[in-house]
Amino acid sequence: MGRVTYITLYQGWTNSKVCPPNWETKPYGVLFNKNNYTNLKAVYFVAAISVNDVTATGKIRLYNVTDGKEIEESTIETNETSIEFIDMVKKTSNLKDRLPDHEVALVFQLQVSEGFLIRCTTVYLEVVEE
Repeated sequence: MGRVTYITLYQGWTNSKVCPPNWETKPYGVLFNKNNYTNLKAVYFVAAISVNDVTATGKIRLYNVTDGKEIEESTIETNETSIEFIDMVKKTSNLKDRLPDHEVALVFQLQVSEGFLIRCTTVYLEVVEE
C-alpha cells in the first residue's frame, strides 16, 4: 500500500437541527487540490456522525465552496445513535474522480430529519497515493 494522508476538516463536537431540503454549512474546512498528490489513487470523505433517535436520518456531505456545489456521491447517511467513536465513523466510496482538477475550498454540510439532532465529532479526507 502507498502513502495515506489524513486531512482534518473538523475535530471537536458540533451538531445541527437543520432539516430537508435545507443543509447547514459548517465554517470548518480546507483548501484542497488533488493535483498536489503524486500518483493519486483515492480520496475518501470520512465522518463520525450520529443522531439522537433511531427513527431519525442524519446526513453529512462535502461541499465545494469555490464552485458553489456539493461533491457528488459524498453524502453519508446514518441512523446510528451511539456516541462511541467506533460506531459513528462512516466513509464514502472513492471521490477522486468527483473532485475538480483545481484548488477548491471544501467544507461540510449537515442535515437531519425534522425534530431531531445530528451530532458530528470528526470530519476528514483520507488521501491515498500509490
